[in-house]
Amino acid sequence: MGCIFALGWKLNLSQSGVRFKMIDLRGLTWRRANPLRADTPARSSAALGALMTALIAFALMPTAICAQGRIDTQPLTLARMSEEVATNNPQIEQARQAYIASTAQVKIVTTLPNPTAFIYETPIANNPLRLGASQGFSYSIGQPFLFPGKQRLAGESAEHQAEFAKTQMESLLLQLLSQLKSNFYQLQLYRLQQSIIRETLIRFDQLKQLARARYASNAAGYVDYLNAQVAYSSAENDLFAVQRNIDTTRATINTLMGRDPNTALEVQDRPYTPEMPAATLAELEALTLKTQPVLNGATALIRSGESNLDLAKLAYYPDFNLVMSFISDNPPWGVAQGNQYGMELDLILPTWFFTREKAARDQANANLIAARASFDALRQQVLLQLASSYNSLAQAVNQFKFLESRQLPQAQAAYRLAIANYANNASAFADVQTAALNLRTTESSIAQARVSVAQAHASLVATIGKEIE
Repeated sequence: MGCIFALGWKLNLSQSGVRFKMIDLRGLTWRRANPLRADTPARSSAALGALMTALIAFALMPTAICAQGRIDTQPLTLARMSEEVATNNPQIEQARQAYIASTAQVKIVTTLPNPTAFIYETPIANNPLRLGASQGFSYSIGQPFLFPGKQRLAGESAEHQAEFAKTQMESLLLQLLSQLKSNFYQLQLYRLQQSIIRETLIRFDQLKQLARARYASNAAGYVDYLNAQVAYSSAENDLFAVQRNIDTTRATINTLMGRDPNTALEVQDRPYTPEMPAATLAELEALTLKTQPVLNGATALIRSGESNLDLAKLAYYPDFNLVMSFISDNPPWGVAQGNQYGMELDLILPTWFFTREKAARDQANANLIAARASFDALRQQVLLQLASSYNSLAQAVNQFKFLESRQLPQAQAAYRLAIANYANNASAFADVQTAALNLRTTESSIAQARVSVAQAHASLVATIGKEIE
């Protein structure tokens, strides 16, 4: 959608002459202009000339047109951003196409081998190009067949490989969503820090006014006012650093969503209650073993290895090639009466003392053992990560509750007491400044603790493989 801004000229003709007034054409109600007066020919000619001048000026007046599209400033929720990550992130698209390619491999290995066609003319005396001089001509078509079970096992192995590719895509999505949530809550932290610094600026501004009033009444030195001004400027400088962090985090979120890093982004805050999940650690471990894509992918590799081992064992058995022939004694093309038919069955035998087959079996067996060992290692790592994420969440919740219930009330009371004592000449300026800085530090610690709880919960979800209550 475009936006058009236009300006116009309002023409008033009266006895006193022609007057022009620049107006905004948007949303105005036009009033009827005074009619042209034609009392005398001279006055009519002057009015007509003025009208023509006004019309030319109006025709040459530029009109500003904004052709750019309207930027959607609607704040994005975390759910909406998660959808964009799953849809637009190039890493997810790469993993998705790899999964599609793996599923196509199933059809490739389960389809029969391509047939072969032969045209045969023999014997030909003296010259192989004398087709009409041959004594016989035949058409043949052959179809290779694998030993029963080989094609099925190859298809099962390919299906398990496709399942592994799918789990890789799911695992990547969990990682990217975990990064998105971490940056999302980090952005909330920076916004909270902005609010805390602005509150601190208000406190320091009050402190400046108080120091100035005390200095005016000779109750304090001018250095108190200067110190208050320095503290105020230092807090203002902190705002610039926080804004830089906000811009960097927004660029990271845009990149995760597959957007240009410099795209305008408004994020809707998501309230989060710092608390532990309802399930116990043992219940979460059982759930993780079922839902974690990494473990499911390792299981798919084990099944693929088992199919490959069974397939390697079947390599000791021969494959077949069935050939059907149409034979004629009427060269060069053999289309005549009295034709004959033939059938040929070829066996493709494993030879050279089964050297290749033994090596393939040993290779498949080693890969299967490696896949099982990989599953055990991944299982240990996932459970260790689960325990670490669970403990980190518990510590973050306890720290938040401690800061909010005990340290924050103490810091607030200390600041109120310090500012009151300073106003009554009962304490020094340094005590007030220390109390204000301690209050700001405590408020920032509470905001950090709240975000740490949300980030630890996101890490726990990524380890489990699904959302938890």
